[in-house]
Amino acid sequence: DISRVLVVCPASLNSQWRSEVARFSGRSVQLVMGTAAEREHQYQSETFFTVCNYEQVLRDLAAIEQVPWDFIILDEGQRIKNWESKTSNMIRSLESPFRLVLSGTPLENNLGELFTVARFVDEQKLGPAYLFFNRHRVVDDRGKTIGYQRLDDLRETMHPILLRRTRGEVAKQLPERTDEIVRVTPTEEQLEIHHGQMQIVAQIVVKKFLTEMDLLRLRRALATARMSCDSTYLVNQEEPEYSSKVERLGELLSQLIDDPDRQIVLFSEWKRMLDRVEKKLVASGCDYVRLDGSVPQ
Repeated sequence: DISRVLVVCPASLNSQWRSEVARFSGRSVQLVMGTAAEREHQYQSETFFTVCNYEQVLRDLAAIEQVPWDFIILDEGQRIKNWESKTSNMIRSLESPFRLVLSGTPLENNLGELFTVARFVDEQKLGPAYLFFNRHRVVDDRGKTIGYQRLDDLRETMHPILLRRTRGEVAKQLPERTDEIVRVTPTEEQLEIHHGQMQIVAQIVVKKFLTEMDLLRLRRALATARMSCDSTYLVNQEEPEYSSKVERLGELLSQLIDDPDRQIVLFSEWKRMLDRVEKKLVASGCDYVRLDGSVPQ
């Protein structure tokens, strides 16, 4: 008799949930967005799935609590792992007779996180926090956790509410992956910046004691050296740009884009590097979308 499902997920996955629901079930889906008044109305809609993000739960808790949800799903459920956080407390206060938490992060890495997530699914399953941690934590004389114990008992307790997909099981469902490392020789201009920064690093690391300023200079020099491996433009934002990597990427893209069935994902730590890549994509005339920290939810 389930007819109203609330899905809470990271903002970047909202549209993915809508497409997956359409693919597997054909049920109606409402993505929550817009002004506060619009969002309140959307929670009240008669759609089967209502999809919102964690930040919206913090803002819209009163509107969400007015709806008699049959089922609540948390995607990337490790977001509530911090027992004392505001997000975790508000999420755990939501009421529904059925609950499901999805996570790609191994929960057993930290029993505190496991305890918090399990409490959302079943408040009573693991008992009070002080008893749970006293039973399973090993601490030193200062009370610092140094290990865990009785994990077989914990696995047996969790078994009725925990479905696990191991790496071995997932690997069987994936196609073989081919890795090819393309090594690119930097230009003289890139090497000049890189070597200059590494000289700064060499001068700092031989010191017997490092001040806060030394650590700051060390991090900055290492970051600049790494940026120079991508492009001189990342360091000085000046034309002409010297980057054998950008040039090689352009050659690779011209070959890969010719395949109409191929999808390409490009990652970079540096936003300015994405700007340089974007110029290549525009020049090639291919369709693309970009996701970085400046894209609003």
